[in-house]
Amino acid sequence: MKNIAYIVIYKGRVQGVGFRYTVLRFARGYDSLTGYVKNRQDGAVEMYIEGKDYEVESLLEDITMGPHAGYIKEVITNLISPCGMYSDFKVEY
Repeated sequence: MKNIAYIVIYKGRVQGVGFRYTVLRFARGYDSLTGYVKNRQDGAVEMYIEGKDYEVESLLEDITMGPHAGYIKEVITNLISPCGMYSDFKVEY
């Protein structure tokens, strides 16, 4: 098991519908995940997620299959090097 990290951009009707708090609830259900989810000025939602590879991949699947799946029109996923600067997962403003 290795740690991985992604920056993920969710586009669609993802602001004003509880999307960030659903992501937060999902992420906090895993032991190793850290990072943030936040609204962007362009109407998208950005997530930085870091943790054990299988937990990160499971979270990404949870989000695309979860209650807000119908609001997501596009997902841009960028694999990056883990930074290790977060101690938990949170909503940023």
